[in-house]
Amino acid sequence: MKINQFIKAFIFYFICNGLLSAQDFPNKPIRIITGSSPDFPARIFGKKMTDAWGQQIISESIPTASGKIAAETVARSKPDGYTLLNAVPSLIIGNAIQGNLPDLSKDFTPVAVTNLLPFVLVVSNDIQVNSVEELIKLSKSKPGKINYGATNGTFPHLAIELFKSMTKTDLYHIPFKNTNDTALALVSDQIQLTVIPYGSVAALHQSGKVIVLAVTSMERSQVLPNIPTLSESGLKGYNLLGWNAFVAPLGTPSEVINQLNLQVRKSFKDPEVIKQLNAIGNETGLDLSPQQMSDFLKLEVAKWNKLVSEVKIKLN
Repeated sequence: MKINQFIKAFIFYFICNGLLSAQDFPNKPIRIITGSSPDFPARIFGKKMTDAWGQQIISESIPTASGKIAAETVARSKPDGYTLLNAVPSLIIGNAIQGNLPDLSKDFTPVAVTNLLPFVLVVSNDIQVNSVEELIKLSKSKPGKINYGATNGTFPHLAIELFKSMTKTDLYHIPFKNTNDTALALVSDQIQLTVIPYGSVAALHQSGKVIVLAVTSMERSQVLPNIPTLSESGLKGYNLLGWNAFVAPLGTPSEVINQLNLQVRKSFKDPEVIKQLNAIGNETGLDLSPQQMSDFLKLEVAKWNKLVSEVKIKLN
């Protein structure tokens, strides 16, 4: 009897303590850890969190091991909402290829999809094509002669391998360390095409130094309303979406998650946030509840796992 009373008291203590902690959230600085991707979501949304709560938001980058160390650091952190991960699809892709990264759909508690990154199929002026149809026709006339650039095992790499598979074209892969190197290679005609976040080539596109043919997502981008999707351009069903999301350690209290989620979604309506995101070629994120975001991540993991399995990419 005494043991049962002790257990009940023990459980009651931790339930009450958790509720009090959630009601008091946040009462100290919050860390948002980023792996190999840019940390602008942490800085943009972190400022709004600071304005709302009066607590400092610390942006911390651990750009090593393709984001693995950053993800593992957050996964092992105390589940109290004070340590978040700025997650991106490359974590899912890396896990699908190597199998040694934390699983975004299982090892974390979803918070919010902060922003969308339009990825675009872009070509150099050198090959003189102005549509996806013309690119496919040229590629088929020169099998293995058209070069594309992409970092090994990344979103752009898989995106172009999917393009090759759907169009039955033969393109030659030249690997680069990062998107900046890829963009420079494109404008200097070392490669003829790539898939890349629009923000990385926005200035080149606007100055006419490269040609954007299509976006990779199913819907047209808000920042590129006049650019068709690949699905519209003959590759029906092609749909690869770029995004950033905040996730917390598994077991973070739902009350804390809800506060974080609501603050991010509230920021979507802030003209300053919209302006800052649009200035770097991004859009506000998906207006999803934590549960809806959980479903979204499960679909994303399944989609990328399937793609990795189907295209059988070879890491150069």
